[in-house]
Amino acid sequence: MITLSRIEESAPLRRIARLLPSVVKQSIKARLRFHGVRRALKPLRTRGEMTESEVSAFHKAWGNEGFAADRTYLTQLLRLLKSGSGPVLECGTGGTTLLANEMGVRQGFTTYCLEQEYSWAEALQWRPQAVEVLDTPLRNFGEYHWYDVRAQLPSHFALVVCDGPRIDRALGEPHHPAWRYGVLPWLERTGRTYDALLLDDVDDSRAPAVLERWRREFGVKIECIRSGDGECAIIRPAG
Repeated sequence: MITLSRIEESAPLRRIARLLPSVVKQSIKARLRFHGVRRALKPLRTRGEMTESEVSAFHKAWGNEGFAADRTYLTQLLRLLKSGSGPVLECGTGGTTLLANEMGVRQGFTTYCLEQEYSWAEALQWRPQAVEVLDTPLRNFGEYHWYDVRAQLPSHFALVVCDGPRIDRALGEPHHPAWRYGVLPWLERTGRTYDALLLDDVDDSRAPAVLERWRREFGVKIECIRSGDGECAIIRPAG
């Protein structure tokens, strides 16, 4: 198969590639990435689990540097998805959504994804069987921004996957520092419960204050997981 990288490495094909419109090049790259991700998901689809090297292969295939979840986070996600038995709430969409979909198909649960930029979710170019992506732009809740959720959702989640929302620095104080704080107030305000919450990007400078605020206001138990490729945390309700 001739890949885009092979085209770029071959002098004759490179000359042809220069003649291709940028939109065509982007389309080729997107299609190759799509097929690469599908191949990387095959072990999860057939066995219901992935080895460390298979997780790394998926991480590489997904790409999206700067926004892709790290390998440790993906490994923890798979462990929690496998041990859970109920619906999942995901804050933001991405490679983790694809993993949740495969596990949901195997184990019979649905993942509900809150997405502030619905066009991004549509660009995934896939047809999920066990995922429902909700168009939930951000809303100002006074001290923080959070998704504007209006859909009917389950009253209990086996797992909450928190890799969003993206809170732009331009929102200023107190919204940018509040970061992902809004998930626990939303759960409490709507009377929803959860077994575990997996938080990504704990090495973000805003994370310590948010975690301490959750601990103080909601009495949660926090387990931080550190590794060479990033940090995450598992949060569980008190009691």
